[in-house]
Amino acid sequence: TSKYHSTDTKVNGMVGNDGRVSIHAGFHVDLRITFQDAATGKRLKIPNLPLTFFDLDTSLNGKVIESISAEGFSNYTVSPNTEVLIDRSDTATATIFKASKPGVLADNPTNAKYLTQLQQKRTVTLIYAKPEEVHVTLAATAGVGNRFFIFAAKPSLLCPKTIHPGERLLIDLEYFPPLDIPVAAAEANMTFQDWFVEDGQLVEAGHTLCTVIRNDGISRTYAAPQTGKVTIQQKLKTGTNIDTALSDQRILAIVTLPTWPALKRDKGDVPAQTIVGLHFSSWKVQHGDMVKKNQVLVELKDDAGQLVKLKSEKAGVVKAMQTKFRPGDPVERAIDRTLLAVGKFTKLKLRAGQQPVASAAGMKFEQWRAKVGDVLTVSSPIVDVRSSRDVWHQITATKDGILVSRQEGLKWGMKLDEVMMDRTLAVIGKLPPLNVGSGETATCVKPGRRFIAYKVEKGDFVTKGTIIAIVAGVVQDEYREQYVRPIRAGIVREMQKDLRRNMSIDDAMKDLNIATIGKLDPLDVGLEWKPVEVPFLTAEFVEWRVRTNDVVNKGDPIAVILDASGKHEVLKSPKKGRIESRQDQLTKGCNLADVLQDKTVAVVGRLPAVQTLPFVQTPVEAPQGAIFQGWLVADGEQVSRGQPVAQVLMPDRRLKDDMISLAQASAENVVATDDGSINLQPLEPGMRIEDAIEGPTIATVNKSVPYMQIFAVLVCVVLWFCFFCLLKIMRKPKPVYSHLIFDVLPEKSDIEMPVQDGVPEKMTVQPQVPHGLQLDFEDDHNPHHGGDHLYVRTYYAVHRPLGIIPHDAEQRQSPITVARFTINSYAKYLGVRLHSRLVAINGQSVRDEDYDTIDAMLERGLAEYEPWPLRIHFQCPDGRIEPRKFDEQPLGLEFTNQAPIKVSKVFKDSPAEQENVKVGWYIVQVGDMEVRRITNFKRVVGYLQEGVYPLAQGSKEYPLTVC
Repeated sequence: TSKYHSTDTKVNGMVGNDGRVSIHAGFHVDLRITFQDAATGKRLKIPNLPLTFFDLDTSLNGKVIESISAEGFSNYTVSPNTEVLIDRSDTATATIFKASKPGVLADNPTNAKYLTQLQQKRTVTLIYAKPEEVHVTLAATAGVGNRFFIFAAKPSLLCPKTIHPGERLLIDLEYFPPLDIPVAAAEANMTFQDWFVEDGQLVEAGHTLCTVIRNDGISRTYAAPQTGKVTIQQKLKTGTNIDTALSDQRILAIVTLPTWPALKRDKGDVPAQTIVGLHFSSWKVQHGDMVKKNQVLVELKDDAGQLVKLKSEKAGVVKAMQTKFRPGDPVERAIDRTLLAVGKFTKLKLRAGQQPVASAAGMKFEQWRAKVGDVLTVSSPIVDVRSSRDVWHQITATKDGILVSRQEGLKWGMKLDEVMMDRTLAVIGKLPPLNVGSGETATCVKPGRRFIAYKVEKGDFVTKGTIIAIVAGVVQDEYREQYVRPIRAGIVREMQKDLRRNMSIDDAMKDLNIATIGKLDPLDVGLEWKPVEVPFLTAEFVEWRVRTNDVVNKGDPIAVILDASGKHEVLKSPKKGRIESRQDQLTKGCNLADVLQDKTVAVVGRLPAVQTLPFVQTPVEAPQGAIFQGWLVADGEQVSRGQPVAQVLMPDRRLKDDMISLAQASAENVVATDDGSINLQPLEPGMRIEDAIEGPTIATVNKSVPYMQIFAVLVCVVLWFCFFCLLKIMRKPKPVYSHLIFDVLPEKSDIEMPVQDGVPEKMTVQPQVPHGLQLDFEDDHNPHHGGDHLYVRTYYAVHRPLGIIPHDAEQRQSPITVARFTINSYAKYLGVRLHSRLVAINGQSVRDEDYDTIDAMLERGLAEYEPWPLRIHFQCPDGRIEPRKFDEQPLGLEFTNQAPIKVSKVFKDSPAEQENVKVGWYIVQVGDMEVRRITNFKRVVGYLQEGVYPLAQGSKEYPLTVC
């Protein structure tokens, strides 16, 4: 009520239960304090009101003196050794309490109940009998800076609790129910031990907040009462006595329940809002329900447990709900206490070129006939409705297009006029335009056309004359079909796959582009491979001179082009090797600038593996992983056994950044394996031999012709032929295999039984029956015996599956004949031979059984056995090969998406971790398939998936990118 000045007004107001006022030196302020009921606002008179003023002190130089002038009180109290000077002049109506000693911020009180002896000396408590108003003047004499006054409606000096030296009382934590939940120490005389959370941390219900030690030495834990955020915690230190540091409330921390944002509402929606102090009990409606006026929406409970029902103020649809509410939650968790909203469905957005699908008045919803994303033609059914007279109607599309939106909240029987702002049930739009990227062109049709059919597929290569699609329209007053052709050659990158026959392109599409034509994808150029490039793109393709997989020498013609001047130019091979790939779609007349993204038309890869002639040539092989440095001999030169012919570098095999490091590489010589003239492969210094040539052979030595040896071989052949003819003449006719008798063999066996007249030539005594499923395979080849006998080999399988790929597997024909093996074949491990036939299972002949019966017998017989483990060989960074076996899937490996496959992560407790697989290892062999030289990532992953597929399914689950 007086002239007031302060440079720090932000401290004014209530801090907890204390009032605070800042006054600049040389000013004063008159305070008028009144009291009223918080609920009704009615003025109150408080009997025996205590009002305590704290920290009456001066500035450090003693010039600025704080004082309090009060009147109307019935009594006052100061400490026996007070520093406060009291002026009770008989001529004055007010009593003045002045400071006499300087003070600092550090000696200010933090709790009205707990005061140090010094704080008690600077405190005065006034007692008012039954005041309606209290008048107090706060003043500071002239000087520099602000002075701060602290007061509270508490009798602090009538029942003081003294804080002794060395003790520190913390400020009571302030909280606001029901969202703030205090966590208080339940017992007295406890010692604080440790915090397990920080201010602002989100915690679940039951999460440990802190531990304390009781007097008996037993540790006690305090946990979060509900899920929420630790708003604030007392700054307690280990070993602090809680009773000394905190007030009687012993509040350790405050956990605040999270609140939820207000529901989104449309204009006209009616919120179902409740008063404060209630708790959620249960929902009586669901989202999308049709409700009537005064229908119960939610049941709540007050603090006394009485049921409170929240009803709808109008009829409509439940459009939004605070679905996170659980029984017992205070309604204040919804920031505006709105639990749900009732109104009409929001209008569907209608953009340019779109058409609404509306119903007539007075209709009820029945069911949808089309969903969002469906392609529609004229008269396509969209929705069924029913009139008030119970007459069924079907609303259909009036134009071609796609259904872009519909009123999803509609339910059977809803009255459309009551639940919708308008009667638009759905919106028909146009197909999204095709993407046309850099270097790509659109294939557009003329306006007014109708789509008939596409004549190409996505990914097809087209030329200027290729028919892409057929459309129809009026041309010269006649309706007829027309062909659509591209304006240049290229790949069909995108098409309007949703176009239907007789669709109006103008109505159904945002533009007139029905196909996007792009350029060919660039060819992959592997390490040590060489691209065959055109010198310029301003040329036309003429013809190919090679095919994929052809072997070419350096300088061989690969293709012919026609330059801008009309001159033919031959593209030649830059090295000797195999044609790994070429741009097969190139045809005569193609403009290279239109169809190529780069200048590469073909790729020359590794040299083919060298084939040596027996007895005439011997191979000269380089060690695995070698890098070629140079030849030590000339091509065709005579060499002797052991003579160095080439020098290579052997890296230290430490794999780093997917490249072999040459650090500490050592030079080695490759020597001739025989005497004779040498033929060298066209290798260049620096080439990694594995990438430059298929196989390790880098040269061949041509031996001198061994005439005597050849003559001896021919004599042996003639003698063998004569002996064979003699046996043919003397042998009996070929018998019919009438019954089966099998030897008892171990798990891997190769004992053979030639059958003569239905009786085996050789019988073995069966000392005991081996464990496993008995499988008998028959073939007509025996390296140890002559004749035309049929031979049966018996195997005992104790794992599954066999890993056999039969002839004509897709036709499912019997008998089952082994065509090839899977990459991790158990049958191959047992010794089963290619082209042999399965004739019996557990002694039961299957010669006359069909494929499905045999397959079922194998599945039943092998069901009790464990899967055959997958063997994977890994290469370590130091070059070591580490074999590992896996019994279940997923393996728990994550790897880079390039070949060779490198392990980038091993998941905890996975089969890979149990097998001690390490990050940085490379997969070099899967089962029987060596993959270290395969650079096609998808191909290697295919082998890995083939090997993992038969394994037992483990209990662990990993992301989709994990093998």
